[in-house]
Amino acid sequence: MLMDNFRKPIENRDEVRPDWKIPPTQAIEKDKKEENSFPSQERVNKHPFYMLVFIVINNFFKNFAGKKPAIFPASQKEKLCEDLLSFRKLLHILSSEDQSHNPEFSWHLAQLWHNLLNDSQNIAHVPGLYLKIKNFINEIQCYPKHRDYSLGYYLSEHGDGAWIPFPFLEILHNLHKEHKQNPEDSTLSQWMHALTVLISIIENKETIVTE
Repeated sequence: MLMDNFRKPIENRDEVRPDWKIPPTQAIEKDKKEENSFPSQERVNKHPFYMLVFIVINNFFKNFAGKKPAIFPASQKEKLCEDLLSFRKLLHILSSEDQSHNPEFSWHLAQLWHNLLNDSQNIAHVPGLYLKIKNFINEIQCYPKHRDYSLGYYLSEHGDGAWIPFPFLEILHNLHKEHKQNPEDSTLSQWMHALTVLISIIENKETIVTE
């Protein structure tokens, strides 16, 4: 049908509209002025204001179109919840008893730490949840402050547990000691609370909307 329309002869405007007249020069000039009242691409490029408006509108529509729910597969959800629960359990054990000289405890803590690092990479497609997990990991990566090596560093470098560096043992001991002195506001309490919140978010949502 489209090809047939293209083959049709162009109609004679004078025959269809015999009363059609060429518009006066004033009308043409008026139309030109009205046309020029809209910013052309050249004006947009030359004037920063038009460029700024163009960028803002363009980014708005891009962000609006990109806001789609991120699906959280059940297998990833179960694995992440299991690792978070196990990590919280070990922190609770450390809060109750000093585990700084327990190689088995250190090994399990390091293994779960590696699991959490892997889990965080697997949920990178869920930005809202990924950011929350990343914030928790960063807390451990930076603890304690003003030290050459952090708890996160020692957990990441932990091997088979045959040799455990003394600073690592000292960090575990200080975490336990701090909790005994001030259980409500201790670092361990803050970490366990953060894990509880994360677990609750994951258990109650199968689809997490990106932020």
